[in-house]
Amino acid sequence: MSDGLAERLQAMLGEALALERELGGGGMARVFLATDRALGRRVVVKVLDAEGSSGASAERFRREVKTIANLQHPHIVPVLTAGGTDTLLWYAMPFVSGESLRARLVREGALPLADALRIAREVLDALSYAHEQGIVHRDVKPENILLEGRHAVVADFGVAKALADAGLSSSGLTSIGMALGTPAYMAPEQAMADPTTNHRADLYATGAVIYEMLVGAPPYSGAAQAVIAAHATAPVPRVEDRRGDVPPAVAQLAARLMAKSAAERPQSAMEALTILDGVTTPGGSAVSLTTPQPAAHADPVAGASGAAATGGRRSLVGRAAAISVLVAGLLAGGWWWRGQRNASPVAEGTDLIAVTPLGTSGDSVITRLGRDLVVTLSTNLDGVGSLRTIDAMTVLMNSARLPQPLPLSDARNLATTLGARSVVHGSLVPEGAAVRASLALYRVGEAEPLVRATALAPAGEIRALTDSLTWQLLRGVWRKGKAPSPYIASVATPSMEALRAFLDGEAKFEKLDVNGALEAYKRATDADSNFVQAYLRRDWLLNWSLQPEDAVVRSRLLALGARLSERDRRFVALREMSLPTVQRVDSMRALAAAYPDYALAQYTAADLIIHGGPVVGIPVAEARPFLSRLDVLAPDHADNAWHAGMVAVALDDTAEAIRRLGAAERGATGANRSMLGELRRFWQAVAAGRRGPERDSTLLALAAFAEYARTQPAIAWFAGFGIVGHPDAGDLVPLARARGTYVGLETQVDFGQGLLTAARGDYAAALPMLERVEIDGSPDAVKLTAARVAALGAWAGGVPREEAERVLARVRGKHLRLSSIGAAELQWLDGLLALAGDDSARLVRAAQSIADTSQVGRALPRSLRALWRERRGAGADSLMALEDEAMRTAATFSSALPVHRLLIGRALVRANQPARAEHYLQWTDALVTSLRPVAVQAAFGALNSYQRGLAFEAAGDKRRAAIMYQRLLHTVDRPPPAYKPQLDDARSRLAKLVGDVKK
Repeated sequence: MSDGLAERLQAMLGEALALERELGGGGMARVFLATDRALGRRVVVKVLDAEGSSGASAERFRREVKTIANLQHPHIVPVLTAGGTDTLLWYAMPFVSGESLRARLVREGALPLADALRIAREVLDALSYAHEQGIVHRDVKPENILLEGRHAVVADFGVAKALADAGLSSSGLTSIGMALGTPAYMAPEQAMADPTTNHRADLYATGAVIYEMLVGAPPYSGAAQAVIAAHATAPVPRVEDRRGDVPPAVAQLAARLMAKSAAERPQSAMEALTILDGVTTPGGSAVSLTTPQPAAHADPVAGASGAAATGGRRSLVGRAAAISVLVAGLLAGGWWWRGQRNASPVAEGTDLIAVTPLGTSGDSVITRLGRDLVVTLSTNLDGVGSLRTIDAMTVLMNSARLPQPLPLSDARNLATTLGARSVVHGSLVPEGAAVRASLALYRVGEAEPLVRATALAPAGEIRALTDSLTWQLLRGVWRKGKAPSPYIASVATPSMEALRAFLDGEAKFEKLDVNGALEAYKRATDADSNFVQAYLRRDWLLNWSLQPEDAVVRSRLLALGARLSERDRRFVALREMSLPTVQRVDSMRALAAAYPDYALAQYTAADLIIHGGPVVGIPVAEARPFLSRLDVLAPDHADNAWHAGMVAVALDDTAEAIRRLGAAERGATGANRSMLGELRRFWQAVAAGRRGPERDSTLLALAAFAEYARTQPAIAWFAGFGIVGHPDAGDLVPLARARGTYVGLETQVDFGQGLLTAARGDYAAALPMLERVEIDGSPDAVKLTAARVAALGAWAGGVPREEAERVLARVRGKHLRLSSIGAAELQWLDGLLALAGDDSARLVRAAQSIADTSQVGRALPRSLRALWRERRGAGADSLMALEDEAMRTAATFSSALPVHRLLIGRALVRANQPARAEHYLQWTDALVTSLRPVAVQAAFGALNSYQRGLAFEAAGDKRRAAIMYQRLLHTVDRPPPAYKPQLDDARSRLAKLVGDVKK
């Protein structure tokens, strides 16, 4: 550091970062260790000295780095800050205590299969997230994959591109080991500087890294130009030719990732990740952990003797030979390895463990400690080598129903039920101010323990007990070599106060005490600001309860994400991705299949299907397997019973609905208990042939729900619907309103009561109520409700067209602040009125005026044109194509949906395709929670029921056809004249069907 670079760099860094020492580097690139004074953490500062920076713009570099700095993901080393002058550029990253994947490959050669696949998953996870943000790495290689504890993190994301965009020359990039690609891992299109190169080049490089982890050598080796040519022209080398214990699907994925043509590769990192998940845990089983034999040395260009290349590929050789060689290497001095990570084989039957509560003599403090140790021991053991543990909260919820202290026989049965192959069972005994933990690990089918462990520590020292017991268990189950170090930092929290607040939150949410659970999770993070599991639960529950995101909670969750278990990290990554509903459901299904004991994944998979599945063609019945699994994992959770009850309602299973809603009522507390009790009473009345329960009980439940809604701004918009769409709320909400139940919720109740009134067919009474919500304080989806009801009602014939025109003119005249999608919807509604009036010129103007460029916005002009063609007798094919596309790709509900689906359903029933018709008409089965679909479903779901009745009748399902006609007749009790033919037909068909069913 005598050349003055450190002093000049320190002057640039100012007081924020204090340089400690130089770690490594060479030539014109240097790496320094520094301390972030404000946060007391270590960081790495990478700097490009004067000559290397020549031609680069510091301002452009900072501008490019801003984009990269927004990457927040547990498997990405973030860029914290950057700066410099045009002669010296620098950027800072967190200091990673570990080694690079390159260092491990040099030391060990080919990796154990489980380690290789875990690293591959985590790298693909990072790439999937970055690609979603529009950022491509461009230099994925073992040097840029760092191993910290149990996890892989990808470094220098996008930095090479930032330097290039700042004006740094190719030679400058090469001199700092930061090339736009490295020959051994470079996709053919990247090597040829093809301007269309995109994220799929990262997938190619990842395939090459996977190949090297499995085989011990890169896919091609030799001189740089020969390697580049081989990437472009030589056959893709086969993993299975070099190693025999790799599952065929893994070898096939590696080959697909390295396809010469980008079009032949998986088209996204998430697609590759999904394939890998299906390979590594089919049916929940683990992959083989056999350590491979060292790979033979590769030929100068491996694979070059394979089949002759095609003429097109042969022409690439000359072009590849002309490319300048981009020699690259990450400046990564001073990485420290936290512990041995080579996964040695464990004793048979110990790879999936259920840790059960340690029994006590009745002392309440010690009893809580016995439950706390379930969380800390499970977290500590999970992911060490091949070990996995059953989710701790699943064990605790199930064990609460069993005798305490827990007998060994019950512990074994519980472990077997949850799918574990072994069980940890034991006791806690006070010894003065300390406590002694004594436990044993049993295979579920054996009477004698495989391992015994004991530890003595002060009762408040949960970390000391956890660490001692963990080490003893690991030493006992390891059968070859030295047991690897557990990643002690992954223990949930060293704070007893934080852990107990967290468990209190879990218990409160089990009873649907949402506010109590959120407060408990906050107490947990107040006690331990690094308690990442508490941040995860609080963030998830805010989303579940439709409350605004807490930016601090979200930022802490992402910053601490590396501390989460692998299943939690995968869960967080999926939630962070903006995926269409179908892909989101498929991804969560895969996660639930990979971790069948992980209640949060099972619950979320069911939740996605229940709330959105039918809208995109996924029947609500497909939620039932996940709910059934939750009956095992969380048998007393009120929310699981509630959702199972609502699925039963959608499937017309009245007996199951009553049973499930009764269980939910017994498990819940507060306003939710009142609400669930009233739903149960309603369905009991229906089963007994009555219209509904006693009026007074419903009014009491409405009052309880209104009180709850006052504390939840998002929930408040549902207050006017009564008890989650209670079928008799149309009569009871006005009565509750007259009694003062909804003081302070007047606007929200106008919204709900107006929609319920419209659903009954009384548009004249509904529209004035909905006019009162047209204020800028309302959400977009609420402001346009009157316009939506009026235009859709006019199209269906229930609202005079002149009245609908007046409503739309009034809304436009208010100049409400609308989002681009809101403005586009208003134009589409204008086009729908043009369609009702057979005014083609106006319809064209409406289509042309839609300026929103979102996916939904772009579809609305096409919708108007397709509706016009259908009206002219061209059929519903164009509408079907629009809806098929929306089901696959859209994440936003469009107000065009009910019109499209009714017309498609009608056309398919006439074409004698009732099953296909139900695919489009089932959307009303979704228990929607977003305000736009809530409004559309509430106001027009009954009309959809008539068309579903026709489809079920055509399919021969008389029972469900009768139920659909009953829904229509029950709901639309104040019909406009235009609806009379449908109602009369439904009444006639219902009478015949009821007679047929009785026969």
